[in-house]
Amino acid sequence: MNSSFALINSLVNFLDPLSVEWFVSGGWAIDIHLNRITRERCDLDISVPFSDRLKCIEFFLGEGWRIEGKLGGGFRTLRQVSDYHDDILYFWSFSEGVDFVSEYADDDGNRRIAYNRDSQNELDYIEVFFDIIKDGHFIFREDPRVKRRKERAILERDSVRYLAPEVVLLFKSNRLSEKNLLDFDAAVGNLDRDALLWFTEALSLVYENSHSWLKQLADKIERERA
Repeated sequence: MNSSFALINSLVNFLDPLSVEWFVSGGWAIDIHLNRITRERCDLDISVPFSDRLKCIEFFLGEGWRIEGKLGGGFRTLRQVSDYHDDILYFWSFSEGVDFVSEYADDDGNRRIAYNRDSQNELDYIEVFFDIIKDGHFIFREDPRVKRRKERAILERDSVRYLAPEVVLLFKSNRLSEKNLLDFDAAVGNLDRDALLWFTEALSLVYENSHSWLKQLADKIERERA
């Protein structure tokens, strides 16, 4: 990939020894798809199949990274693979000694981790999600009724696998922050008809036809039909 994707190139080199399938997710996946940086990114997300979660944890521990798994209302530090709990569906991993991560207890006494920076330029933090890939389909973990054929859900550019933009946007649809709205605006105009129709159907199913993005998608479909 070109020099503007230096962080992704570092990620590829770092994960080269990892013997499981992985792919970039989150906002960076949109930028890879568009082959340009659309905005400043504050973190880096990847996904691995749920079936390979223990191998992934073992790899990060072996590299000396700290792992904090999201469990219930708080976080659990994974110091060894046996510390993993099946309810942990993602973890934060970062180099020891970083100054952008802090701990605190919430009002219920849960141990929480705060991430405090606006941009990421060095490979010192990776958020890892465990996603279900079954019978040739990527299963949307927030609503397993929604699925996408694997070959359409996981794409590739310059030997880097990444989550398709319509799937990334579906994950982002539950929080209409300024950053997620920017990602929607950047990506939606580049969705092909199959991706556009799938995204519209998935959004309608998850939100029972009530999401604010649906009108924009319907208008785009109508313009393309005209």
